[in-house]
Amino acid sequence: MDQNYLDELKRLKEQKSADLDRLQEAARMNVPNLEDDSTKINNTPVSAQPVEESAPVQGSETIQFEPVTPPAEAAKPTSGGRRGRQPSPEERKKMLRKKKKKKIVLLTSIFSSLALIAALVVVFFAVRNANIAKVFNEYWGLGLNLENGVSEYDFFGNIKSITRFDAMGLPQFVAEFEDGNCVRETKFDANGNVLLYYLHQYERDERIFSAYFEGGQMVISERYERIDAQTVHAERTYHTGEVRSEEGFLTIVNGKLTQREVVQDDVVILREKYEGTLILQSEAFDVTGQPVSKTVNEYDKAKKLLLKQLYYDADGTTLLRKTEYKYDERTNLVSEKAEYEDGVRTLYVKYNYDANNNPSNEVSYEKDGTIREIIEREFNDKNRVVKIISKDGNQNVNYCLGYDYDDNGYVTKAITYHPLVTTSIERYTIFERSETGALQKELSYNANSILVDKKIYGTSGMMAEHYLYYENGNPQKEEKYQYDVKQNPIKTETTTYDELGNRLNFLSEQLNEKKLVVVRIYEDFVLQT
Repeated sequence: MDQNYLDELKRLKEQKSADLDRLQEAARMNVPNLEDDSTKINNTPVSAQPVEESAPVQGSETIQFEPVTPPAEAAKPTSGGRRGRQPSPEERKKMLRKKKKKKIVLLTSIFSSLALIAALVVVFFAVRNANIAKVFNEYWGLGLNLENGVSEYDFFGNIKSITRFDAMGLPQFVAEFEDGNCVRETKFDANGNVLLYYLHQYERDERIFSAYFEGGQMVISERYERIDAQTVHAERTYHTGEVRSEEGFLTIVNGKLTQREVVQDDVVILREKYEGTLILQSEAFDVTGQPVSKTVNEYDKAKKLLLKQLYYDADGTTLLRKTEYKYDERTNLVSEKAEYEDGVRTLYVKYNYDANNNPSNEVSYEKDGTIREIIEREFNDKNRVVKIISKDGNQNVNYCLGYDYDDNGYVTKAITYHPLVTTSIERYTIFERSETGALQKELSYNANSILVDKKIYGTSGMMAEHYLYYENGNPQKEEKYQYDVKQNPIKTETTTYDELGNRLNFLSEQLNEKKLVVVRIYEDFVLQT
């Protein structure tokens, strides 16, 4: 055989063997992609490269090379049609443990939530009951009787309000609360209109101030100071007419007002006995403490309506006057009859109401039936009185008054009309108030709109300055007042002027805790000139 042919055959066999070795090595390394430069011949994969056939030599065997394919385990897994690897038993146990742990955590969370809800329910009722007890154990003062009312609470069981309704389902009384303390009480008429209300302020859950409003106007204000467990010192100021103040003591038993005493120079001049907010009995004394009179009040079974009032002399046994009251089905007062001990005098008053249930007319009679006085009232669309006319039995006008209001129901202007011409203004007063309705200034003008009287009030409601003017506008008198922390007057200053505006005299007085003058300074400017 030709030696060249044999050499070429040997070279081809060695090349084939080398190619097989490379392919097997790639399979062992789990390299499924055989598109590698090292496995290509002339940029053609080895598996696809045709084996070059040499021309057969005459008389020799024909040698054919079969294509080589990679092992089955080296092939890429297909994306579909074949299931993934199944978890081992150890992995299954681990998965079951995880599921069990999640279930335990979920059940624990559910039971914890239920326990928390149950605790909140217990706290809710505990707080609500505590607030109820607080309201009725610490509720006292001049406010309204709110027992047996319908209570409203917030989500946490804090009391928000107590409402009492009449037979028609309309509110009679409403008390509003903050932090368990009553901050506002409102009384309504039979049509649901506001008749009067109280405002209360607190400091560390202790009541320190109360203000009573009627017709939107502050009528009475009181400041309080706790003395002991059952005694509260109170200072009351009356804001209608000439502002005046009085000092007293309240007796509080189990959160209820049972007694109120008014003192003057450390002497009791008035003692009132209470049941709830009803005055059962009152006794009057002179400045030496000697009894003057006694009044006993009798109420209906519901403790709402005053039916009878008995007025006795100083010894408390001789009846001087008996007054009886009658009401309609809407609890409106329709008649008042007063009989005196001497049997000669009898006062009978009959009350009438308009379509809106406002007291539009009242007539008082003498014992013989003749008319003593007629009072007529006019109301606006908000059922606030805007005009009051008093007449005698012959229809002659005694006086005529008018009122203006702001949007909050506070009186902003009071007008005095001429009795002969009830449309002609004789005098009018402008009221300036704070946002809470506290009176700050009173400015009075004559028929020619000239300022004749000015009063300025402090934050305590006490009058701080008072000015009087002549008809020509010049000052007539100046008065200034100073008070201690308990609103007792400690100093007054008064200056007077003539009609030309010249000072006449000056007086300064200092008072002690008993309101007695201890220092007096007087200057006469006329003598000085």
